[in-house]
Amino acid sequence: MEKTKVSARVAAFDGLRAIAITAVLITHVVPDNLPGGQLGVDLFFALSGYLITSLLLKEYDHFGRVSLKDFYIRRILRLAPALMVFAVVVTGFALARHEPHAWGEFFAVITYTMNFVAAFKLLGDSLSMGHTWSLAVEEQFYLLWPLLMIFLLGRARSWLMAATLALAAMGLLSTFALQVMGVDTWMIYFLPTTRVAPLLVGAAGAIAHWRGLPAWSTQLVASPWIAVTALALITAWFFRNTWGDVWTWRAGLAGFAALTVLLIVHAIEAPGSIVTRILSLPPVAWLGRRSYAFYLWHAPVLWMLASSAESPWMQIMITFAATAAIAELSWRLVEAPALKLKTRFERAGLPLRAEPSAPHAGALGWRSAEQGGEAH
Repeated sequence: MEKTKVSARVAAFDGLRAIAITAVLITHVVPDNLPGGQLGVDLFFALSGYLITSLLLKEYDHFGRVSLKDFYIRRILRLAPALMVFAVVVTGFALARHEPHAWGEFFAVITYTMNFVAAFKLLGDSLSMGHTWSLAVEEQFYLLWPLLMIFLLGRARSWLMAATLALAAMGLLSTFALQVMGVDTWMIYFLPTTRVAPLLVGAAGAIAHWRGLPAWSTQLVASPWIAVTALALITAWFFRNTWGDVWTWRAGLAGFAALTVLLIVHAIEAPGSIVTRILSLPPVAWLGRRSYAFYLWHAPVLWMLASSAESPWMQIMITFAATAAIAELSWRLVEAPALKLKTRFERAGLPLRAEPSAPHAGALGWRSAEQGGEAH
């Protein structure tokens, strides 16, 4: 694969991140105008499931094993430095404002348990760092999914896809059961059982791609009309009031994740398409590359600037500008240096990109060192 093709793919994935963080930011400022923007986190989840699974499969194919130690170190170096800076700064502000749960929130953030704290309202329902619940879900996935994958690859490789889909179905069924039992949407929203489906749909997409897609399906997914349709449906879903829609939680999240996987595979198979090129535009990719810091900081920025604008849309612009400045500082001073250190734990000899020449090579055409393998 030529270098330009690989770069386009990396930028397109960042473009998907940009869509996700934009939806989340807007819905937090003007929820009535974009009531389904919260699904941006599920776009992140599907992308995360796909990328992490692909990287693990590629490593297993090349070495016959996966180094869990290196995997966990890479995840820590990618996610923990920026998170710790964020948590310390926001906790400092919270203590200065004499907020009663400042230390409790700090502990929940650094232990990646905020989703449970939020679900059970252990610290109330108004939290300065409550939005880190999604990072907790991802970290719990990073902790458990590689263990299960390694077990299945070593002992029941042919069952990998079936097991992935079965676990996703169990997550959907557990949500259905909780709804039948009368559990409120607030708790369901934050529980990891609710979000396991988007993560595993992403993983299933990676497994299918790794095993090799039939020629007809590759041509279908590479069609620009398929990508435009998927992108249009995702956008329309952002405008839907998903909070009170029981079917969003029973099956909708899995469907939304499937649309995301279509866009991921399209970006790989059709790097020159109009959709891929739009997702790869430098300003869009810039935002996506800094989406992790954007996600961390947009909530406290919004909290501090809550009454600084005359209109909600002016509030969006002010919040975006302030968060962009902080995100750029986070990228340059915290994340980029940590990523350089992270490369020391990339497996030596692992190809930077996998050619789709073997049955199980798939078309995993991105540079693992650049992608980072995480959603944000």
